[in-house]
Amino acid sequence: MRSRDEWRWLIALCAGVRLLAMLTSPAILNDSVSLLRAAVRVSAEGPGVLLQIPHHPLPVAVFALAGQWFDPLTAASVLCALGSSIAVWPLHALARRACGRHAALAACLFYAVLPKAVAVGAVPLAEGIALPFFLGALALAAAARDASRAVTIRRLVGAGALAGLAFLGRPEALIAFPAALAAAALDGRVGKLRRAGLVTLGFVVFALPYVVLLSQERGRFTLSPKKDIARFVGAAAPLRDALPAGAAIAAPEQPTDAHAGGVTDIVRGTASALESALTVPLIVLVLLGTVPYRRWRRRRARRPRLLLIGTALILIALVARLHAGWGYGGGRHVLAAAVLLLPFAGEGLALLGSIFVRVTTRRRFLIVAATTLAIPLGATAVLRPPGEGGLGARRLGEALAAAIERESGAGSRVTIASSGEPRVAFYADRVLARSGGSAHDLPLWGRFLRPLTRGAALDDVVSGVHAELTLSGAGWLVLDVVDRDAAEVALLRALRERGMVSESTIAAGSELAAIAVVH
Repeated sequence: MRSRDEWRWLIALCAGVRLLAMLTSPAILNDSVSLLRAAVRVSAEGPGVLLQIPHHPLPVAVFALAGQWFDPLTAASVLCALGSSIAVWPLHALARRACGRHAALAACLFYAVLPKAVAVGAVPLAEGIALPFFLGALALAAAARDASRAVTIRRLVGAGALAGLAFLGRPEALIAFPAALAAAALDGRVGKLRRAGLVTLGFVVFALPYVVLLSQERGRFTLSPKKDIARFVGAAAPLRDALPAGAAIAAPEQPTDAHAGGVTDIVRGTASALESALTVPLIVLVLLGTVPYRRWRRRRARRPRLLLIGTALILIALVARLHAGWGYGGGRHVLAAAVLLLPFAGEGLALLGSIFVRVTTRRRFLIVAATTLAIPLGATAVLRPPGEGGLGARRLGEALAAAIERESGAGSRVTIASSGEPRVAFYADRVLARSGGSAHDLPLWGRFLRPLTRGAALDDVVSGVHAELTLSGAGWLVLDVVDRDAAEVALLRALRERGMVSESTIAAGSELAAIAVVH
Protein backbone atom coordinates (compact mmCIF):
# COMPACT_ATOMS: atom_id res chain seq x y z
CA MET A 1 0.00 0.00 0.00
CA ARG A 2 1.28 3.49 -0.85
CA SER A 3 2.19 5.58 2.18
CA ARG A 4 -0.08 8.39 0.96
CA ASP A 5 -3.06 6.03 1.19
CA GLU A 6 -2.30 4.54 4.59
CA TRP A 7 -4.58 7.06 6.33
CA ARG A 8 -7.53 4.92 5.21
CA TRP A 9 -6.60 1.91 7.28
CA LEU A 10 -5.45 4.22 10.05
CA ILE A 11 -9.01 5.60 10.24
CA ALA A 12 -10.30 2.05 10.44
CA LEU A 13 -7.84 1.25 13.24
CA CYS A 14 -8.81 4.38 15.19
CA ALA A 15 -12.51 3.60 14.80
CA GLY A 16 -12.03 0.01 15.94
CA VAL A 17 -10.16 1.00 19.10
CA ARG A 18 -12.69 3.71 19.97
CA LEU A 19 -15.72 1.55 19.39
CA LEU A 20 -14.17 -1.19 21.52
CA ALA A 21 -13.49 1.34 24.31
CA MET A 22 -17.07 2.58 23.95
CA LEU A 23 -18.40 -0.94 24.45
CA THR A 24 -16.18 -1.58 27.49
CA SER A 25 -16.87 1.77 29.19
CA PRO A 26 -19.26 1.12 32.10
CA ALA A 27 -20.47 4.73 32.29
CA ILE A 28 -20.09 8.14 30.72
CA LEU A 29 -18.52 11.27 32.20
CA ASN A 30 -20.21 14.16 33.98
CA ASP A 31 -19.43 16.45 31.03
CA SER A 32 -21.11 13.91 28.76
CA VAL A 33 -24.27 14.11 30.87
CA SER A 34 -24.26 17.90 30.60
CA LEU A 35 -23.91 17.78 26.81
CA LEU A 36 -26.67 15.20 26.42
CA ARG A 37 -28.99 17.13 28.72
CA ALA A 38 -28.36 20.25 26.63
CA ALA A 39 -29.10 18.29 23.45
CA VAL A 40 -32.43 17.15 24.92
CA ARG A 41 -33.28 20.79 25.67
CA VAL A 42 -32.45 21.80 22.10
CA SER A 43 -34.67 19.04 20.75
CA ALA A 44 -37.53 20.07 23.02
CA GLU A 45 -37.26 23.88 22.97
CA GLY A 46 -35.58 24.70 19.68
CA PRO A 47 -32.19 26.06 18.52
CA GLY A 48 -32.49 29.19 20.65
CA VAL A 49 -31.34 27.07 23.60
CA LEU A 50 -27.87 26.89 22.00
CA LEU A 51 -27.29 30.48 23.20
CA GLN A 52 -28.31 29.70 26.78
CA ILE A 53 -26.32 26.54 27.55
CA PRO A 54 -22.75 26.55 28.95
CA HIS A 55 -21.41 24.71 25.89
CA HIS A 56 -20.31 25.64 22.42
CA PRO A 57 -23.13 24.82 19.98
CA LEU A 58 -21.76 22.36 17.42
CA PRO A 59 -21.55 19.17 19.53
CA VAL A 60 -24.88 19.87 21.21
CA ALA A 61 -26.61 20.53 17.87
CA VAL A 62 -25.14 17.38 16.33
CA PHE A 63 -26.15 15.27 19.34
CA ALA A 64 -29.66 16.75 19.30
CA LEU A 65 -30.07 16.01 15.60
CA ALA A 66 -28.85 12.43 15.90
CA GLY A 67 -30.92 11.85 19.04
CA GLN A 68 -34.15 12.42 17.10
CA TRP A 69 -33.67 9.14 15.21
CA PHE A 70 -31.51 7.01 17.49
CA ASP A 71 -30.87 6.45 21.17
CA PRO A 72 -29.23 9.76 22.22
CA LEU A 73 -26.39 8.19 24.21
CA THR A 74 -25.49 5.60 21.58
CA ALA A 75 -25.75 8.07 18.70
CA ALA A 76 -23.60 10.68 20.43
CA SER A 77 -20.97 8.09 21.37
CA VAL A 78 -20.75 6.73 17.81
CA LEU A 79 -20.49 10.24 16.36
CA CYS A 80 -17.59 11.05 18.70
CA ALA A 81 -15.89 7.75 17.82
CA LEU A 82 -16.17 8.52 14.10
CA GLY A 83 -15.17 12.16 14.49
CA SER A 84 -12.05 11.45 16.53
CA SER A 85 -11.15 8.65 14.09
CA ILE A 86 -11.42 10.90 11.03
CA ALA A 87 -9.05 13.33 12.77
CA VAL A 88 -6.18 10.95 11.95
CA TRP A 89 -6.46 11.96 8.28
CA PRO A 90 -5.40 15.62 8.70
CA LEU A 91 -2.94 14.54 11.39
CA HIS A 92 -1.26 12.24 8.86
CA ALA A 93 -1.05 15.09 6.33
CA LEU A 94 0.47 17.48 8.87
CA ALA A 95 2.94 14.91 10.19
CA ARG A 96 4.04 13.96 6.69
CA ARG A 97 4.84 17.58 5.82
CA ALA A 98 6.60 18.35 9.08
CA CYS A 99 8.44 15.12 9.88
CA GLY A 100 8.32 12.80 6.87
CA ARG A 101 6.30 9.76 5.90
CA HIS A 102 7.85 7.34 8.37
CA ALA A 103 7.22 9.66 11.31
CA ALA A 104 3.67 10.29 10.05
CA LEU A 105 2.85 6.61 10.22
CA ALA A 106 4.24 6.29 13.75
CA ALA A 107 2.43 9.47 14.89
CA CYS A 108 -0.89 8.13 13.64
CA LEU A 109 -0.33 4.75 15.28
CA PHE A 110 0.27 6.57 18.55
CA TYR A 111 -2.84 8.68 18.04
CA ALA A 112 -4.95 5.57 17.40
CA VAL A 113 -4.26 4.22 20.89
CA LEU A 114 -3.40 7.30 22.97
CA PRO A 115 -5.67 6.89 26.03
CA LYS A 116 -6.91 10.50 26.16
CA ALA A 117 -7.50 10.56 22.40
CA VAL A 118 -9.43 7.30 22.67
CA ALA A 119 -11.40 8.65 25.64
CA VAL A 120 -12.86 11.60 23.70
CA GLY A 121 -14.08 9.14 21.08
CA ALA A 122 -15.49 6.55 23.47
CA VAL A 123 -18.02 8.74 25.31
CA PRO A 124 -19.94 11.86 24.21
CA LEU A 125 -17.48 14.76 24.52
CA ALA A 126 -17.10 17.98 22.56
CA GLU A 127 -13.48 17.19 21.73
CA GLY A 128 -14.52 14.21 19.64
CA ILE A 129 -16.49 16.53 17.36
CA ALA A 130 -14.11 19.52 17.34
CA LEU A 131 -10.76 17.76 16.87
CA PRO A 132 -11.12 16.77 13.17
CA PHE A 133 -12.09 20.34 12.27
CA PHE A 134 -9.19 21.75 14.30
CA LEU A 135 -6.58 19.51 12.67
CA GLY A 136 -8.26 19.89 9.26
CA ALA A 137 -7.92 23.68 9.42
CA LEU A 138 -4.17 23.45 10.06
CA ALA A 139 -3.68 20.76 7.42
CA LEU A 140 -5.46 22.77 4.70
CA ALA A 141 -3.57 25.94 5.60
CA ALA A 142 -0.26 24.09 5.46
CA ALA A 143 -1.15 22.46 2.13
CA ALA A 144 -2.27 25.68 0.41
CA ARG A 145 1.27 26.64 -0.57
CA ASP A 146 1.78 23.66 -2.86
CA ALA A 147 -1.31 24.07 -5.04
CA SER A 148 -2.44 26.02 -8.05
CA ARG A 149 -4.06 29.42 -7.58
CA ALA A 150 -7.64 28.09 -7.72
CA VAL A 151 -6.89 25.19 -5.37
CA THR A 152 -5.01 27.51 -3.02
CA ILE A 153 -8.06 29.77 -2.74
CA ARG A 154 -10.31 26.82 -1.95
CA ARG A 155 -7.90 25.45 0.62
CA LEU A 156 -7.47 28.78 2.39
CA VAL A 157 -11.19 29.46 2.57
CA GLY A 158 -11.68 25.85 3.68
CA ALA A 159 -9.04 26.26 6.39
CA GLY A 160 -10.89 29.28 7.74
CA ALA A 161 -14.23 27.48 7.57
CA LEU A 162 -12.87 24.44 9.44
CA ALA A 163 -11.32 26.75 12.04
CA GLY A 164 -14.75 28.34 12.50
CA LEU A 165 -16.41 24.95 12.91
CA ALA A 166 -13.70 23.88 15.36
CA PHE A 167 -14.38 27.03 17.41
CA LEU A 168 -18.08 26.17 17.46
CA GLY A 169 -17.04 22.88 19.04
CA ARG A 170 -14.52 23.92 21.70
CA PRO A 171 -13.34 27.34 22.96
CA GLU A 172 -9.61 26.57 22.75
CA ALA A 173 -10.06 25.61 19.09
CA LEU A 174 -10.23 29.35 18.38
CA ILE A 175 -6.43 29.06 18.20
CA ALA A 176 -6.87 27.28 14.86
CA PHE A 177 -7.82 30.62 13.27
CA PRO A 178 -4.62 32.58 14.06
CA ALA A 179 -2.59 29.43 13.39
CA ALA A 180 -4.15 29.08 9.93
CA LEU A 181 -3.62 32.81 9.35
CA ALA A 182 0.05 32.47 10.21
CA ALA A 183 0.48 29.45 7.96
CA ALA A 184 -1.20 31.25 5.07
CA ALA A 185 0.42 34.66 5.47
CA LEU A 186 3.97 33.56 6.28
CA ASP A 187 4.59 31.07 3.50
CA GLY A 188 7.26 33.18 1.81
CA ARG A 189 5.23 34.36 -1.18
CA VAL A 190 3.72 37.72 -2.08
CA GLY A 191 0.03 38.35 -1.42
CA LYS A 192 0.06 37.84 2.34
CA LEU A 193 -2.96 40.07 2.98
CA ARG A 194 -4.99 38.36 0.25
CA ARG A 195 -4.29 34.91 1.67
CA ALA A 196 -5.04 36.08 5.21
CA GLY A 197 -8.29 37.57 3.95
CA LEU A 198 -9.35 34.26 2.42
CA VAL A 199 -8.80 32.44 5.71
CA THR A 200 -10.67 35.17 7.56
CA LEU A 201 -13.57 34.96 5.13
CA GLY A 202 -14.04 31.27 5.73
CA PHE A 203 -13.76 31.72 9.49
CA VAL A 204 -16.24 34.57 9.93
CA VAL A 205 -18.91 32.85 7.83
CA PHE A 206 -19.23 30.16 10.49
CA ALA A 207 -17.98 31.80 13.70
CA LEU A 208 -19.20 35.41 13.50
CA PRO A 209 -22.98 34.74 13.57
CA TYR A 210 -22.62 32.71 16.76
CA VAL A 211 -20.44 35.33 18.46
CA VAL A 212 -22.89 38.11 17.54
CA LEU A 213 -25.95 36.19 18.75
CA LEU A 214 -24.19 35.00 21.92
CA SER A 215 -23.06 38.55 22.74
CA GLN A 216 -26.60 39.83 22.27
CA GLU A 217 -27.94 37.07 24.52
CA ARG A 218 -25.39 37.82 27.27
CA GLY A 219 -25.63 41.60 26.96
CA ARG A 220 -21.89 42.07 26.40
CA PHE A 221 -19.24 41.02 23.93
CA THR A 222 -18.23 37.43 24.56
CA LEU A 223 -16.59 34.68 22.56
CA SER A 224 -17.53 31.72 24.70
CA PRO A 225 -20.27 30.71 27.13
CA LYS A 226 -17.66 28.82 29.17
CA LYS A 227 -15.24 31.61 30.12
CA ASP A 228 -15.47 35.39 30.26
CA ILE A 229 -12.85 36.62 27.80
CA ALA A 230 -12.01 39.76 29.82
CA ARG A 231 -11.24 37.74 32.94
CA PHE A 232 -9.40 35.09 30.98
CA VAL A 233 -6.93 37.62 29.55
CA GLY A 234 -6.68 39.38 32.92
CA ALA A 235 -8.48 42.56 31.85
CA ALA A 236 -11.13 42.27 34.57
CA ALA A 237 -10.90 41.76 38.30
CA PRO A 238 -11.57 38.33 39.79
CA LEU A 239 -15.30 37.80 40.17
CA ARG A 240 -15.04 37.18 43.90
CA ASP A 241 -13.91 40.79 44.37
CA ALA A 242 -17.04 41.98 42.55
CA LEU A 243 -19.53 39.94 44.58
CA PRO A 244 -21.32 41.51 47.53
CA ALA A 245 -20.54 40.22 50.99
CA GLY A 246 -22.31 36.96 51.76
CA ALA A 247 -23.00 36.14 48.11
CA ALA A 248 -20.74 33.10 47.97
CA ILE A 249 -23.45 30.68 49.06
CA ALA A 250 -26.25 31.96 46.88
CA ALA A 251 -24.28 32.77 43.74
CA PRO A 252 -23.71 30.13 41.04
CA GLU A 253 -20.26 28.65 40.80
CA GLN A 254 -17.86 31.11 39.19
CA PRO A 255 -14.16 30.22 39.31
CA THR A 256 -11.85 33.09 40.22
CA ASP A 257 -8.16 33.85 40.48
CA ALA A 258 -8.43 33.17 44.20
CA HIS A 259 -8.88 29.47 43.44
CA ALA A 260 -5.43 29.00 41.93
CA GLY A 261 -2.13 28.22 43.55
CA GLY A 262 1.31 29.73 43.08
CA VAL A 263 3.71 29.46 40.18
CA THR A 264 4.91 26.05 41.32
CA ASP A 265 1.35 24.73 41.42
CA ILE A 266 0.63 26.16 37.97
CA VAL A 267 3.73 24.56 36.44
CA ARG A 268 3.10 21.27 38.20
CA GLY A 269 -0.55 21.21 37.18
CA THR A 270 0.23 22.04 33.54
CA ALA A 271 2.99 19.43 33.38
CA SER A 272 0.68 16.86 34.95
CA ALA A 273 -2.00 17.64 32.36
CA LEU A 274 0.49 17.23 29.51
CA GLU A 275 1.77 13.95 30.95
CA SER A 276 -1.80 12.71 31.28
CA ALA A 277 -2.53 13.52 27.64
CA LEU A 278 0.76 12.48 26.04
CA THR A 279 2.37 9.99 28.50
CA VAL A 280 6.03 10.09 29.55
CA PRO A 281 7.47 7.76 26.85
CA LEU A 282 5.95 9.87 24.08
CA ILE A 283 7.12 13.11 25.71
CA VAL A 284 10.68 11.76 25.60
CA LEU A 285 10.25 10.85 21.91
CA VAL A 286 8.82 14.32 21.19
CA LEU A 287 11.93 15.92 22.67
CA LEU A 288 14.12 13.65 20.54
CA GLY A 289 12.05 14.44 17.47
CA THR A 290 12.68 18.17 17.69
CA VAL A 291 16.46 17.64 17.46
CA PRO A 292 17.20 16.63 13.81
CA TYR A 293 18.70 19.81 12.31
CA ARG A 294 18.33 18.65 8.73
CA ARG A 295 14.57 18.97 8.97
CA TRP A 296 14.88 22.48 10.34
CA ARG A 297 17.16 23.50 7.47
CA ARG A 298 14.56 22.54 4.87
CA ARG A 299 12.13 25.41 4.33
CA ARG A 300 9.39 23.05 3.17
CA ALA A 301 9.52 21.18 6.50
CA ARG A 302 10.45 24.11 8.75
CA ARG A 303 7.18 26.01 8.34
CA PRO A 304 4.82 23.13 9.22
CA ARG A 305 7.12 22.20 12.12
CA LEU A 306 6.87 25.73 13.47
CA LEU A 307 3.12 25.64 12.93
CA LEU A 308 2.75 22.46 14.98
CA ILE A 309 5.09 23.48 17.79
CA GLY A 310 3.85 27.07 17.99
CA THR A 311 0.18 26.07 18.10
CA ALA A 312 0.89 23.38 20.69
CA LEU A 313 2.78 25.83 22.92
CA ILE A 314 -0.09 28.33 22.78
CA LEU A 315 -2.57 25.62 23.74
CA ILE A 316 -0.33 24.56 26.64
CA ALA A 317 -0.14 28.20 27.73
CA LEU A 318 -3.94 28.34 27.78
CA VAL A 319 -4.00 25.37 30.15
CA ALA A 320 -1.45 27.13 32.35
CA ARG A 321 -3.81 30.12 32.40
CA LEU A 322 -6.64 27.83 33.49
CA HIS A 323 -4.50 26.69 36.40
CA ALA A 324 -3.51 30.28 37.18
CA GLY A 325 -7.03 31.69 37.17
CA TRP A 326 -9.38 28.78 37.84
CA GLY A 327 -7.27 26.16 39.57
CA TYR A 328 -7.92 23.32 37.14
CA GLY A 329 -6.96 21.97 33.72
CA GLY A 330 -6.52 18.31 32.90
CA GLY A 331 -5.43 16.01 30.11
CA ARG A 332 -8.48 16.68 27.96
CA HIS A 333 -7.77 20.42 27.98
CA VAL A 334 -4.28 19.86 26.57
CA LEU A 335 -5.19 16.97 24.25
CA ALA A 336 -5.10 19.08 21.07
CA ALA A 337 -1.56 20.20 21.92
CA ALA A 338 -0.54 16.60 22.62
CA VAL A 339 -1.89 15.48 19.23
CA LEU A 340 0.02 18.26 17.46
CA LEU A 341 3.23 17.01 19.08
CA LEU A 342 2.75 13.38 18.05
CA PRO A 343 4.55 13.86 14.69
CA PHE A 344 7.70 14.69 16.65
CA ALA A 345 7.25 11.53 18.70
CA GLY A 346 7.20 9.67 15.39
CA GLU A 347 10.34 11.48 14.27
CA GLY A 348 12.01 10.74 17.60
CA LEU A 349 11.37 7.06 16.98
CA ALA A 350 12.70 7.44 13.43
CA LEU A 351 15.84 9.06 14.84
CA LEU A 352 16.42 6.05 17.06
CA GLY A 353 15.88 3.82 14.04
CA SER A 354 18.50 5.70 12.04
CA ILE A 355 21.00 5.03 14.80
CA PHE A 356 20.37 1.32 15.18
CA VAL A 357 19.37 0.05 11.74
CA ARG A 358 20.18 0.54 8.07
CA VAL A 359 18.16 3.08 6.06
CA THR A 360 16.59 0.36 3.93
CA THR A 361 14.98 -1.24 6.99
CA ARG A 362 14.14 1.96 8.86
CA ARG A 363 10.44 1.89 7.99
CA ARG A 364 10.15 -1.72 9.09
CA PHE A 365 11.87 -0.86 12.37
CA LEU A 366 9.56 2.12 12.84
CA ILE A 367 6.43 0.03 12.36
CA VAL A 368 7.63 -2.65 14.78
CA ALA A 369 8.81 -0.14 17.40
CA ALA A 370 5.67 2.03 17.15
CA THR A 371 3.45 -1.03 17.43
CA THR A 372 5.39 -2.23 20.46
CA LEU A 373 4.82 1.11 22.17
CA ALA A 374 1.21 1.31 20.98
CA ILE A 375 0.09 -2.05 22.37
CA PRO A 376 0.28 -1.09 26.09
CA LEU A 377 -1.24 2.32 25.33
CA GLY A 378 -4.12 0.67 23.49
CA ALA A 379 -4.61 -1.88 26.27
CA THR A 380 -4.82 0.96 28.78
CA ALA A 381 -7.31 2.85 26.64
CA VAL A 382 -9.61 -0.16 26.27
CA LEU A 383 -9.20 -1.85 29.66
CA ARG A 384 -9.40 1.43 31.59
CA PRO A 385 -12.04 3.34 29.59
CA PRO A 386 -13.00 6.93 30.41
CA GLY A 387 -16.19 6.02 32.25
CA GLU A 388 -14.49 3.58 34.59
CA GLY A 389 -14.90 5.88 37.60
CA GLY A 390 -18.63 6.32 37.00
CA LEU A 391 -19.70 2.72 37.54
CA GLY A 392 -20.84 3.43 41.10
CA ALA A 393 -22.96 6.38 39.95
CA ARG A 394 -24.53 4.28 37.21
CA ARG A 395 -25.40 1.43 39.56
CA LEU A 396 -26.85 3.83 42.11
CA GLY A 397 -28.94 5.57 39.44
CA GLU A 398 -30.36 2.27 38.21
CA ALA A 399 -31.03 1.04 41.77
CA LEU A 400 -32.67 4.34 42.68
CA ALA A 401 -34.91 4.20 39.61
CA ALA A 402 -36.01 0.68 40.52
CA ALA A 403 -36.84 1.82 44.06
CA ILE A 404 -38.79 4.83 42.77
CA GLU A 405 -40.85 2.64 40.46
CA ARG A 406 -41.59 0.20 43.30
CA GLU A 407 -42.76 3.02 45.57
CA SER A 408 -44.50 5.33 43.10
CA GLY A 409 -45.28 3.11 40.12
CA ALA A 410 -44.53 3.51 36.42
CA GLY A 411 -44.30 6.98 34.91
CA SER A 412 -42.74 8.54 38.00
CA ARG A 413 -41.08 11.92 37.64
CA VAL A 414 -38.47 12.85 40.21
CA THR A 415 -35.76 15.42 40.85
CA ILE A 416 -32.49 14.09 42.28
CA ALA A 417 -30.22 16.59 44.00
CA SER A 418 -26.54 15.69 43.92
CA SER A 419 -23.13 17.01 44.82
CA GLY A 420 -21.30 16.85 41.51
CA GLU A 421 -22.74 13.51 40.34
CA PRO A 422 -25.26 14.17 37.55
CA ARG A 423 -24.67 10.64 36.26
CA VAL A 424 -26.93 9.25 38.99
CA ALA A 425 -29.92 11.19 37.67
CA PHE A 426 -28.90 10.46 34.07
CA TYR A 427 -28.92 6.68 34.48
CA ALA A 428 -32.03 6.82 36.66
CA ASP A 429 -33.72 8.75 33.87
CA ARG A 430 -32.77 6.13 31.28
CA VAL A 431 -34.49 3.45 33.39
CA LEU A 432 -37.56 5.54 34.25
CA ALA A 433 -38.00 6.68 30.63
CA ARG A 434 -38.86 3.11 29.61
CA SER A 435 -42.15 3.43 31.48
CA GLY A 436 -42.78 7.10 30.69
CA GLY A 437 -41.06 8.55 33.76
CA SER A 438 -38.12 10.90 34.10
CA ALA A 439 -35.40 12.01 36.49
CA HIS A 440 -33.75 15.41 36.59
CA ASP A 441 -30.52 16.47 38.29
CA LEU A 442 -30.31 19.38 40.73
CA PRO A 443 -26.62 20.34 41.12
CA LEU A 444 -25.54 21.50 44.58
CA TRP A 445 -21.74 21.38 44.48
CA GLY A 446 -20.84 24.82 43.13
CA ARG A 447 -23.36 26.78 45.14
CA PHE A 448 -23.24 24.95 48.45
CA LEU A 449 -20.67 22.16 48.87
CA ARG A 450 -17.70 24.00 47.41
CA PRO A 451 -18.19 26.99 49.74
CA LEU A 452 -18.51 24.56 52.65
CA THR A 453 -15.11 23.02 51.85
CA ARG A 454 -13.68 26.57 51.83
CA GLY A 455 -14.89 27.61 55.23
CA ALA A 456 -18.51 28.68 54.76
CA ALA A 457 -20.69 28.34 57.88
CA LEU A 458 -22.39 24.96 58.04
CA ASP A 459 -25.70 26.48 59.22
CA ASP A 460 -25.78 28.80 56.18
CA VAL A 461 -25.11 25.92 53.81
CA VAL A 462 -27.75 23.71 55.46
CA SER A 463 -30.34 26.49 55.19
CA GLY A 464 -29.47 27.06 51.55
CA VAL A 465 -29.61 23.36 50.67
CA HIS A 466 -32.94 22.94 52.47
CA ALA A 467 -34.43 25.92 50.64
CA GLU A 468 -33.22 24.54 47.32
CA LEU A 469 -34.59 21.07 48.01
CA THR A 470 -37.94 22.51 49.06
CA LEU A 471 -38.21 24.88 46.10
CA SER A 472 -37.31 22.18 43.57
CA GLY A 473 -39.38 19.44 45.17
CA ALA A 474 -36.38 17.10 45.02
CA GLY A 475 -37.23 13.62 46.25
CA TRP A 476 -33.71 12.33 46.75
CA LEU A 477 -30.31 13.71 47.75
CA VAL A 478 -27.15 11.97 46.49
CA LEU A 479 -24.00 12.49 48.55
CA ASP A 480 -20.58 10.95 49.00
CA VAL A 481 -21.05 9.30 52.39
CA VAL A 482 -17.32 8.56 52.74
CA ASP A 483 -16.38 12.09 51.70
CA ARG A 484 -12.62 12.51 52.14
CA ASP A 485 -12.84 16.12 53.34
CA ALA A 486 -15.96 15.32 55.42
CA ALA A 487 -17.98 18.22 53.95
CA GLU A 488 -20.74 16.02 52.55
CA VAL A 489 -20.77 13.81 55.63
CA ALA A 490 -21.14 16.89 57.84
CA LEU A 491 -23.93 18.21 55.63
CA LEU A 492 -25.79 14.89 55.75
CA ARG A 493 -25.47 14.72 59.54
CA ALA A 494 -26.79 18.27 59.93
CA LEU A 495 -29.71 17.67 57.57
CA ARG A 496 -30.70 14.54 59.48
CA GLU A 497 -30.45 16.29 62.84
CA ARG A 498 -32.88 18.93 61.57
CA GLY A 499 -35.24 16.31 60.12
CA MET A 500 -34.77 17.54 56.56
CA VAL A 501 -33.83 14.10 55.19
CA SER A 502 -34.85 10.66 56.38
CA GLU A 503 -32.81 7.71 57.55
CA SER A 504 -33.86 5.85 54.39
CA THR A 505 -30.78 5.28 52.23
CA ILE A 506 -30.14 3.50 48.96
CA ALA A 507 -26.59 2.42 48.14
CA ALA A 508 -25.08 0.35 45.35
CA GLY A 509 -21.66 -0.71 46.56
CA SER A 510 -19.80 2.59 46.17
CA GLU A 511 -19.10 5.71 48.21
CA LEU A 512 -22.31 7.29 46.89
CA ALA A 513 -25.71 6.96 48.56
CA ALA A 514 -29.18 8.36 47.85
CA ILE A 515 -31.09 9.72 50.85
CA ALA A 516 -34.83 10.42 50.78
CA VAL A 517 -35.76 14.09 51.27
CA VAL A 518 -38.47 14.96 53.81
CA HIS A 519 -41.02 17.55 52.62
